[in-house]
Amino acid sequence: MGFLLIISMLPLQYKRALHTMGPLYFGAHFIAFVITALLFCWKPQGFSRKCPWAAGACATALFLEVLEAVCYHNPVEWLDVWTGCLGVAAGLIVLVMLQRTPTSAPSYQNKG
Repeated sequence: MGFLLIISMLPLQYKRALHTMGPLYFGAHFIAFVITALLFCWKPQGFSRKCPWAAGACATALFLEVLEAVCYHNPVEWLDVWTGCLGVAAGLIVLVMLQRTPTSAPSYQNKG
């Protein structure tokens, strides 16, 4: 979480020096919030208990963008917020699929 805050709040010249901008920017932003969702939602069991944590991860994306806008007097980059929220949704889906417990498998044996 601290890593996201540090990278988000770096002045533009440092972001350019670290190559955090460019053609891979949105993909990296998406992956960062997939990881954020995994970290936020790992412990709570069940989809309904993970959802508030996922909402918190989306709120983090919004908070970071608003903080950047306030500190650097830039407009809020709504595409970044949406990219972050899509990453959170993808992370939540992956996590729910990985943590689900298999139910009884259907029997494909021919009874006869």
